[in-house]
Amino acid sequence: MSELKLDLDGLTLNEVELIEELTGKDIEALVSMDVMSGKVAKVLVYIMRKRTEPAITLEECGNMSLAELTGFLGLTNDPKE
Repeated sequence: MSELKLDLDGLTLNEVELIEELTGKDIEALVSMDVMSGKVAKVLVYIMRKRTEPAITLEECGNMSLAELTGFLGLTNDPKE
């Protein structure tokens, strides 16, 4: 099972609102998801990169490969889970 190593407690209210707006899901639904959609993954990458790269666009974040996404979000794939 994959586990997301993203600190959701560190999100600002503005970031939570933007995540909800861009994904169409409320934050509680996203937290309890077993599988992350591509749309949700792209939005999370966007929110995280926007902190250090203010000019980054959502479209640019969509160019990230799945391998890059795995490393960026700190995903692990532990077959024991």
